Parts: sequence; structure tokens; C-alpha cells
Amino acid sequence: MDRTEQKLCSVISTDPRYRGGNGNALGDNYPLAADAPQKTMLGMPATALSTTAFGTYARKRGEGWEANWFVARAVVEYLFEIIMGTRNSQAAFNAELDANGLRQGGFGAGATNMPNWGTYNGYYPVIPTSVGLELGDGVGLVDYSVTNADGVAVYQCKVPVFFGLVNAGFGNLWRWVRGLTVSQTAGEKTEVFVAKSMYAAFDPANIGEGMRKTCECPQREGYIIKKSYEGLCCMPTSVGGSTATYYCDYFWTNAATQTGLRVRAAGGA
Repeated sequence: MDRTEQKLCSVISTDPRYRGGNGNALGDNYPLAADAPQKTMLGMPATALSTTAFGTYARKRGEGWEANWFVARAVVEYLFEIIMGTRNSQAAFNAELDANGLRQGGFGAGATNMPNWGTYNGYYPVIPTSVGLELGDGVGLVDYSVTNADGVAVYQCKVPVFFGLVNAGFGNLWRWVRGLTVSQTAGEKTEVFVAKSMYAAFDPANIGEGMRKTCECPQREGYIIKKSYEGLCCMPTSVGGSTATYYCDYFWTNAATQTGLRVRAAGGA
């Protein structure tokens, strides 16, 4: 976020103008050094914003700008499956190519296992946006140590980099997916709608003429067995698998008891 002009940015900077988190440094009630990025939020991604706010700030940059539009999310998902040769993004990483010269394996746990995150810094970002740059546009894992004020590591994580995209697919932060709305009627059905154009107005609280139905999701939670690529929605249509079968990712929903419109939160721990 450009905190001065209130615009969304794609920038790696420790300038206070682009302070991450909610735009403020954290208080002294956390076990952090005064200059720790996990406290100052300098060089960190922006969080604590609604999906509507993200879209509003992105579109202030001009026509066609957006914030994690569903198509961008879809590209990462299907390219990972094609290039890495697995549907399990958290399978063990393997830097070696197979006998056919193809990549194999996933990215392990990545940055998804931060312990005592709430007491550490209140669930604000812990991985600076600069982590992973050393790999350039390569593929691999980058070691990063999250420390206390005394310098003692509380978490050693391996940050995934997928052709230069850091925390590709998953990380410690959830990401709102714009341009996609889920309409659920408790006990009946859960429908997924996507916007036909990113140039059109998008309001996650309404399903207008600019939206098209792509699929229906299960009304219960579980590990994903199947998902739909219709309209690039990449949403699950069947659950009942496990961590070792099918997609190995979990689908959370409150559709069995709650009626209303929802947005997708993806890629988090």
C-alpha cells in the first residue's frame, strides 16, 4: 500500500510510505526488537484490509488494475500442477529433475507453521517481502529465521519461490480472491460466480449481470477430491480426500449452517 496516496502497489520497499500490516508499527506488548520488521511493519505486505478495500485502492491506479483477481490466482494453481507435476503443493521439495528433465515435488510446509503467532505479533506479517529475491526468477526454497528481541529464532521456515513468485500458492497469509463470489443457501447449494471482465465494476456483496455461474461447491468441509476450472474459478466440487490423496488441500466452508454471499480466502496456513 502507498499509505500517502492510499493506492495499492506492487513494490518491495522499507520506506514508511509503504508500511505493511495495517499501516502502523506494533506496540511494545510483543517480544520483538524495536527495529524488527515484524514490529515496524516496514517492508511487509499490507494486511487487515477487506476485499472491497483492496479492490478500491488497486483501481485508484487506473482502469484494469485489481487486487489478486481470480484469474491471477488460477494461473499460479494450474501452472504449479503442470510444471511441478503434482497436485500436492506441500509435498517435499526436490531440486532434481526427473529422468525426463521435468520438475518433481512440491514446496514442503513453506511458511505455514508459524508457532504462537498471536502472541508473537498479533497475526501480522512475519515474512518480509524481500525474502526470496536472491533466487531471482528461479524455483526453490529460501531459508528465513523469525526471531525474538534477543535474536533467538522462534521459527525457521523455508519460503517457496516459483519462477520468482514468492510464497507461490500458499504461505502464512490468507489472500482475498477478487472477481469471484460464492452464494450459499444453507442446506441446499453453494454456487460460484466469476466476473466476466476485470474492467467491470465488482462488488462481492452483489451478483450482477456481469457475473457468470461456473460450478457448485460442497456444503461440507474436507480435503479436496475434485475442483472445477470452468471460467478459471479453481473451486472444489467434491471433498472427502486426505493429506496424502487427490489435491491434499483442505476446503473450509460454513455453508451447511450459513446463508449469504462469501468471498474466497486462499493460500493461507
